[in-house]
Amino acid sequence: MNEILSRMHRFLMCTCMFVTLLVVPGVPVRAAPPAGADPMPVRAVILVDESGSLTPEQLSAEKSAAALIAQSEFAPESELAVVGFASSNAPGQSPVDNVCPLTKVDSDLHRNSLAQCVQKLRRREDSEGNDTDFANALNDALSIIGTADAGQQKMIFLLTDGALDVGRSPSWGGPDATPVERNAAARQAMNASLQIAADRGVQVWPLGFGDPSRIDKAQLDDFAARGSKRTCAPDAPAPSARLVNSDRDVAEQLFRAFGAARCGNVGALSSGWLNSGTSVELTVDVPPISTDGSIAVLKNDPRISVSYFPPDSDTAAPKSGTRDGATYSVSGENSAVEVLRVRDPKPGRWRVRLTSGPDVPRQQVSAVVIWQANVRSSVTVSPPSPPPGESVTVALTVATRAGAVTEPGALKFLRVRAKLSGDGFSPVEFAMADDGKAPDARAGDGQYTGTLSVPTTATGALEFSGAVSGDGIADSTVPFRTRVRAPGQDLVAQLNLRPPARLAPGERVEGAVTVENTSGREHSVRVVLTAANPDVVVTLASPATAVVPPSGQVKVPVVVAVGAENRPGSTTVRVEVVDDADPAVRYDVQQYTLVVELPPPWWQRSPWWQLLVAAAVVVVLGVVSAVVWAVRRRRAVEVRDLVAVLHCDGAQRPFSAPRHAAREFRFIIRDPRERDARIDHPVGAEPAYVMTRDRGGTVKVRTPDGVRLTLREGAPEMLDERLGLSYRDGRAAVPGPGVSDFDMPGIGVPPQRTENSDSSYNQI
Repeated sequence: MNEILSRMHRFLMCTCMFVTLLVVPGVPVRAAPPAGADPMPVRAVILVDESGSLTPEQLSAEKSAAALIAQSEFAPESELAVVGFASSNAPGQSPVDNVCPLTKVDSDLHRNSLAQCVQKLRRREDSEGNDTDFANALNDALSIIGTADAGQQKMIFLLTDGALDVGRSPSWGGPDATPVERNAAARQAMNASLQIAADRGVQVWPLGFGDPSRIDKAQLDDFAARGSKRTCAPDAPAPSARLVNSDRDVAEQLFRAFGAARCGNVGALSSGWLNSGTSVELTVDVPPISTDGSIAVLKNDPRISVSYFPPDSDTAAPKSGTRDGATYSVSGENSAVEVLRVRDPKPGRWRVRLTSGPDVPRQQVSAVVIWQANVRSSVTVSPPSPPPGESVTVALTVATRAGAVTEPGALKFLRVRAKLSGDGFSPVEFAMADDGKAPDARAGDGQYTGTLSVPTTATGALEFSGAVSGDGIADSTVPFRTRVRAPGQDLVAQLNLRPPARLAPGERVEGAVTVENTSGREHSVRVVLTAANPDVVVTLASPATAVVPPSGQVKVPVVVAVGAENRPGSTTVRVEVVDDADPAVRYDVQQYTLVVELPPPWWQRSPWWQLLVAAAVVVVLGVVSAVVWAVRRRRAVEVRDLVAVLHCDGAQRPFSAPRHAAREFRFIIRDPRERDARIDHPVGAEPAYVMTRDRGGTVKVRTPDGVRLTLREGAPEMLDERLGLSYRDGRAAVPGPGVSDFDMPGIGVPPQRTENSDSSYNQI
């Protein structure tokens, strides 16, 4: 029966794919992105108040806020640390607790370590020193950040529910000093630390929460103002203090401060109530221009499992690895805050499904996304070497790793500024637009165009620069540097090439360059083509060089060809006309956005054929889909393809589930304290581990003690100091040559049974 259903399932899938090809118009797929344009890394320290005035709810909110930032940072070269602080009022006490050392967030292991170490934050007792010493906290943060400049943004986040209070700390003023004198001494040291922060380019972002009457808002404002005002982008907000009235808002507001500090756009918070034993779906939106993002889920209870669904997909995204051009990694699955980081995410509305077990109480859960667009904009000028007083056309193209941004409306929130500077005149700013009005060739193609006249006083070097800004935008603009044309320059050129809005693989664009020579001698010019995206092959199909007669005007053909084997994608193409003998002499430079799409097959252009095939298939779909749906629903939770893997002192010992249709895979660990610890079938009433799989594909295990763990394929969840447990999924595995079921431990070796023996599985 299973084999018959499997064949029916394959037939349905093939039929659906065939119908989709026939009926649905071709949708372009994003080409694999080229290397480069990574987010700028940060070095950040999160200072967390541990004073005695904290309530349990406030401490929990602080932990969630710190975990949220620590796991959501998406630049792998970034480093983060978490420091708890209170005061030192007696010998043996310390004003700071370095709960999370400076850690690079370049792996799931490191991010998970940050998610776990924030749990060490605590509310101090009076015997531990539980007042509020901002001065030592800032000094410790600056010491962690250090003086070296590794190209990172540097920032300090300060969470507190109170004001400076070191009146009982003898380290500030000695044993005979009054509380007022000690606070004054600490304030002086604090101001000195803030000056060091400003000198080293370290921003300070304070967040006050709790009772407003206890918070020194003026002091928090001073922290933000005295630290560095160096921002991640020209239009990015400067550091500022934030006050939060509700403990539930602490994590969100700190997250928004983090987004502002590192030029990330934090979306709207999506919240809902999750009842025991049920699921709830939240949504977050990722724009087309996004290149890096993190979906953060405040689930509060580690027992809640989370699945992430890309736009227009009912298949959950993987939690590690690459799929459809996007790269995924997750952390915090077994903590209160879980974060999925995605490089090159699919744009649109993502669904976040949270599932609770029957033993998990009802609670509010939330999801929020932080994203960044790492754009690379380049500038071209025509003519490239203008004389003083001449009008020039300047073009700036916005592109990401995936090529030029051409989705309608994707760039509407961008702000583009352009400036001309050089010798002999003051800088001149001018407007640029992507509106399809002259001189802009086409609206919405990611190329902004503007015109201006070179000042008549220009004498030498010219630099045309542009800047792209907006919420979540990190821009790296390449300026165009040239010189004014020397008097008597006797050769000019103008390129005329107009590619259509869309091109098919193998298609050509024909144009020409008009060259005028008044020198009285022959010149050789060269056409140079450069494409920004190596995955979209574009070549020059016409001769690269041409000889221009001693006088007069000629047209030189220029043909640009799109590779016949190209996949859909986009690229920015730069075409230059240069002197063949000295390529540094440029006569004209133009920039174009080329979008490659596959043409629809002939049957998609024949409506009658589409209708005929659709009508013929609809009957098959109606009969088979219900059967396959039911089978897939049951098959989704089966465990017979799972292999439990025991990790013991560096060794891996697999044990496969029985080959029967079952919802549970029961096993025990024999001799757990010995070197030959191994997995075996339970016999009789032996307490067993129970491995299950939910419909979202998440694999969990319940220990004999009743502890529920979420497992990840190949990554051990430690049971104690020696033993860890992971799994393999045989659904995706392909056995090698000569490997049979009987070569795998546990297969074909049924457990010994007695009248009281316990089955190692529950049949469906």
